[in-house]
Amino acid sequence: MLGEFRKAWKNYEKGLNLSEELGIGFAIARRRVRLGQTALALGDFTLAREHLAEGLAVGGEVSDNWALLMALGGFGCQAKEQSQPEYACRLLGATQFQLDSFGGYFFPLDQREYDLTLDQVRTMLHPDAFKSIWEEGRAMTMETAMRYALELNDTGAG
Repeated sequence: MLGEFRKAWKNYEKGLNLSEELGIGFAIARRRVRLGQTALALGDFTLAREHLAEGLAVGGEVSDNWALLMALGGFGCQAKEQSQPEYACRLLGATQFQLDSFGGYFFPLDQREYDLTLDQVRTMLHPDAFKSIWEEGRAMTMETAMRYALELNDTGAG
């Protein structure tokens, strides 16, 4: 499986390079997010954070909601992987609220990853805590959620 992620990495890097050469902002943001997700799958939290943060920045500059929400979801996944379920729950709640607010959706594979992460976070928290923290996330504006996501660092401290 790691070999497949390494192949994906190379392809996303090629896509990023081409997008940067052409100056296509939304494509840059989306390739950065995909590189961040791939780095997470490879277990490199520092690199994941770097690419997810850049995806957030560029996605914000070009108003690409898909890139923003995929980056927020990626940060939520990273928080879960770093045993920070409260942090993950808030980010996933914020992501879901933003998706709902403009009628957006994830691609099927991304939705499956989001659902899996959410189910894992749910098992890490008491049901009452999950509900409360989830609602805190849903109350976040996009800007607040973006700032909150950037507080997560690669060592696990938020």
